[in-house]
Amino acid sequence: MPFIVSTLIGVGFVLTSSLAMASTLDGKTFVGSLLDGKKVIDKNENLVFKGGTFRSSACDKYQFKEASYKATESGGKVAFEAEAANDKGEKMSWKGTVVGTQAEATGVWKKAGQVSGTYTFKGKQMP
Repeated sequence: MPFIVSTLIGVGFVLTSSLAMASTLDGKTFVGSLLDGKKVIDKNENLVFKGGTFRSSACDKYQFKEASYKATESGGKVAFEAEAANDKGEKMSWKGTVVGTQAEATGVWKKAGQVSGTYTFKGKQMP
């Protein structure tokens, strides 16, 4: 019986820790500029973390759906990853970091298995 109890406590700790990490960014929105190289393509881009999902507002017009995200925190920095898809089979892979209220990210758009574009985002958390 002690083995079962300690195993359950260990599993509960792992689940709680995982949920805490996944929700580190939950409820936060970062607003800034999305660039293709040096060209600003959206100066009101929003990266939205809500309910365990990630959404890029600039990707809405291309029908990319909200995607689950992974977040890990280390030394005051939160790293995140997400991959959104649309019904055309295209994917948008995001990787970024958040330090305090500042976020930076890179999005890679893949069409038919090939990279179609790489975009960068810099922004700050909305109050």
